[in-house]
Amino acid sequence: MKTILKISALLMLLPLVATSCFKLEEEDLFDKAASERLDESAADYAQFLTERGGKWKMEYFATEEMAGYVYIMDFQPNGLVQISGMNDFIMAVKGIKAEDNQTTTDEKKASNRWGTAQSMWQILTDNGPVLSFNSYNPYFHLFSTPEDVSTSSSENSSILGRGYEGDYEFTLLRKSANGDSLFLSGKKREIDIIMTRLPDQPDGEDEAYNYAYLNQVRKNNNNLFKSTIPRVFVDFGNGDRYVMMNASSLVPSLYDEKAADALTEQFTRNTIVCYDSFAFLKPLEFGDKSVQFFIQQPDGSLLSSDDGKTVISAGDLGKDCFVDTLQTWSIDPATFKGEMKTVYEAFAAKLPTVKDGKRNFKQNLKEIQFTYQKSPEKRLIMRVVINRTSATTAPLVFYYEPSFPREHQIQFNYKGSEESTDMNAYWNTYPELQQLVKLIMDNPMQLSAASMLAPTPMTVTPINNTANGFVATATYTR
Repeated sequence: MKTILKISALLMLLPLVATSCFKLEEEDLFDKAASERLDESAADYAQFLTERGGKWKMEYFATEEMAGYVYIMDFQPNGLVQISGMNDFIMAVKGIKAEDNQTTTDEKKASNRWGTAQSMWQILTDNGPVLSFNSYNPYFHLFSTPEDVSTSSSENSSILGRGYEGDYEFTLLRKSANGDSLFLSGKKREIDIIMTRLPDQPDGEDEAYNYAYLNQVRKNNNNLFKSTIPRVFVDFGNGDRYVMMNASSLVPSLYDEKAADALTEQFTRNTIVCYDSFAFLKPLEFGDKSVQFFIQQPDGSLLSSDDGKTVISAGDLGKDCFVDTLQTWSIDPATFKGEMKTVYEAFAAKLPTVKDGKRNFKQNLKEIQFTYQKSPEKRLIMRVVINRTSATTAPLVFYYEPSFPREHQIQFNYKGSEESTDMNAYWNTYPELQQLVKLIMDNPMQLSAASMLAPTPMTVTPINNTANGFVATATYTR
């Protein structure tokens, strides 16, 4: 009986003990005013931004319809920040037109796009800590003002008077565990922004470092994707695949390769190119797979750091890239090697000199093109272009039907020629032309390139005679 009473007494005490514990916890949580906690959080973020040199890279997106841009920010404890960037918008702010920059040297193109200026920063306390760039910086606030900053001679009337509606104040969301990353969200647009810590630089070397870093980003923007390779692929490693169109715009269109109607099922994603990486603003999803961040590989392709499997590349250089009906490949005859070179030179030497106005003109082989003929028949063709005079050419058309012995290989397989007066004249007169076409068409070729993402130029080498070969360049988008 006493035992039962003791147990009952203990049970009666439990709610009191529990209530006491919860009360203590509640007092620990709310022993400070909300404003005080916000002030402490703001001070903590301010210290976080300025410690270890205060140098950060920001991956900035103005909207979900525009490409992202890299900025470097040097935060100082006194409330000053040096912001550096290198992009076409900065060039426009400086009054330099894109068309006026085309003929300059590579270094001049970089300096024209370069801008660095100092302004003020502050951590505000709103519903949470907010990073505000609260004095005007011409190279950063250009995305936030209603001023119309055009990067070309043609104006987009849809943005007149509105600018690009980007943010200059950002809600601070969280810090990474290692203290190297800061995650923010635009206060107005609510676009996620990532900042990554960069190494502190010795006194006086910040600007040189920032320039070199951003110039590498600029080069990556120019070289990672090529407009002449309009179609690349996101391969998930299990057969699922997105086709990514016009990636060089950094706002590509994507669709499932197996889609019944690519036109209606495609969607766009804006992206950003960084120092050694590439990212989508929002994760790219396919079924249960989700990827967003990619690291450039030695072969030029991009490997997802999210799953370590998904790859962005031009796909198989033969069946995906070389026979893509959206582009034309041109052979410069000067790149022929071995027997191909010997036969080409013999053909060129035999081409006659003709009367061209008041002077004599030596006919020559201008180029050889691999392209897609839409009419009168939809066929893959090889076009041999001969300069007949200084103003006229004779395009000789040969049909081929490709096969692909192995990955990154192609055999063109000659299937006849287009009947024409020029074709009959040159084909029947010059056996060297017949021999050159045979050397190109009837041998399996190994394809290789410096970049598997932008494989132009592409080296084409006969598998059974590596002393032969040529170089083909993607010349334009059809």
